[in-house]
Amino acid sequence: MAGDVEVEFEKSLKTWSRALTKYLKLSKKDTAFVINNKLGFVVRRALKNTFKASKPHIEHELGVVAYKVSISKKTGKFAARRKIFKGTRAENIIQGSRINAGKKPLPKSEAKKAARKLLRSRLRAIGSLKSGWIKIIKTLSKATRIPTGSIKGPRVKHKGHAKPANARKKIIESVAEYAVHVKRDGKLIIDPRVVLAAARAFRVEARDTGKHIAKKWRKNWEKDRL
Repeated sequence: MAGDVEVEFEKSLKTWSRALTKYLKLSKKDTAFVINNKLGFVVRRALKNTFKASKPHIEHELGVVAYKVSISKKTGKFAARRKIFKGTRAENIIQGSRINAGKKPLPKSEAKKAARKLLRSRLRAIGSLKSGWIKIIKTLSKATRIPTGSIKGPRVKHKGHAKPANARKKIIESVAEYAVHVKRDGKLIIDPRVVLAAARAFRVEARDTGKHIAKKWRKNWEKDRL
């Protein structure tokens, strides 16, 4: 699966690069500005495409079976919701992880505390995969001097990185690292879902750029006929 995703990414990147090369020949703007601006479009699409976990799904998977709702005596409105947590699934995940690591299972009381901690941690992490793109967007925005607007998300330890195109470079090479890292089995890797989101973003941006080029050519052709 990971190999297929990487192949799709490489194909999409090449398609976008070809479209960008044609676009640069038509554009009168600074080359570095065009590349950084186009990359900004790609990254915004990638952020939109990137997987985001669902709170109800996480709660269901880890053992939240219902909510206890209280009603305000003064207003008659719902005042609070408290999770009814039967953390058997979460406990099984924790204990299984410890056993696989060669450690002893936790006592029942400690396992319950660890299960609640795991639930809180998973809920806090919702949207963290998307948030890895935010630093890249801001870096490219700074390079083009085009405001990003408000982009919010949870704090992430391992952020994406971007190296904007430089006007002094004669050869345009890879100008951004589309790497939102996650830690898995003690190693930092690029999450395949991020690679897939970037691949789709490059493909769509290449298509839209191609349409713009065709429209521009058509306009120039009609102008020459007059």
